[in-house]
Amino acid sequence: MNHKPIPTLDMLSETGQTVNEALVEQTLGRFRVEYRKAGKQDELFTPNHVKYQVAIYLDEELILVADYQCNPSAVGLPDGASVLRSVIQDAQSYAEADDMAAFLCEFGYCSGNESNLRSGIKAYEACKRFHEDISNHGVSVCDIFQFFTFCEDNDINADIETVDRDADGNTVLN
Repeated sequence: MNHKPIPTLDMLSETGQTVNEALVEQTLGRFRVEYRKAGKQDELFTPNHVKYQVAIYLDEELILVADYQCNPSAVGLPDGASVLRSVIQDAQSYAEADDMAAFLCEFGYCSGNESNLRSGIKAYEACKRFHEDISNHGVSVCDIFQFFTFCEDNDINADIETVDRDADGNTVLN
């Protein structure tokens, strides 16, 4: 599916347009995030983390299925914006790294034991997959990342449709 392009901040400035809250809402509003708590809670970042299975849609087309972890006791339950922002930040981290070694050092996986290095390689591979899966659907990770950065810099709350599902796939009403 060819998506209507995500406008970039550079493209907007070239045409004399400015980013505003309405444009951000219109752009990020094209995404939908569905998630459910994963049945198997293994390989968690910390004992306080919870693993979720997420599906991210753009213009009703599925663009990514992945595991996602967060610490609800620290950040609350996930919502569409936090899940999408996290996945985009991970994908952007991969894009900005010159290679795996640079990624591993940037995120502190170079020092320590072999287990730490294995964890870093898994993180790199996951970020790479996020980037490739999203990019393969004609979406620029960098462009979406710029919109989230704009939201954070300007205290704009990104509102993204979120569907919370139970283990059987049924919608959970909060």
